[in-house]
Amino acid sequence: MDNSKKVTECEMIVPVDSFFVFTFVKRDNVFIHTSVNGDFEMGLTPSDVVNKTLEKFFPANQVQSKLQYYEKAWNGEAVKYLGSMNDFHYVAFLEPIVEDGKVVEVKGTAVNITEAKMNEDRMKEIEKRSMLVELSAGIAHEIRNPLTSIIGFSQIIKERTDDTVIKNYIEIMLTELNRINQI
Repeated sequence: MDNSKKVTECEMIVPVDSFFVFTFVKRDNVFIHTSVNGDFEMGLTPSDVVNKTLEKFFPANQVQSKLQYYEKAWNGEAVKYLGSMNDFHYVAFLEPIVEDGKVVEVKGTAVNITEAKMNEDRMKEIEKRSMLVELSAGIAHEIRNPLTSIIGFSQIIKERTDDTVIKNYIEIMLTELNRINQI
């Protein structure tokens, strides 16, 4: 009998205690946050959020996109989106709470994915570097092929000529060609 617990991908990436739950309502065409609970790692406190609009604690460049998600949720649609603030990356889930066919509140959950995002960024950087190394190796190979021919023919010319001036020029050429080959 196998008593081992199956771990989902989400559990492997995100610690269970790294999330927070919040709620908001729409009053006078403005979204107001009514509660916040949980691990609030964004550099904010519950008092920064409760009874406040998004404009009060999110940067102006993020407010418009978040308002679109909030509006969708307020119109009865479950919403999932990625966000970030103060180097904190999260995935947010907005779930409308409906009573008598009308949305009365929206419950949101934000799950910390900062570590996963950092790992993803590291992997992208490693992939870029790997491609750069591959490209460099390809370029070096493509340069060395004709260079080998030029070096070989220069050595043949040097061996077959009796002209010391030409031999000196060829020697300079071979030195420079070998330097290129090293580079």
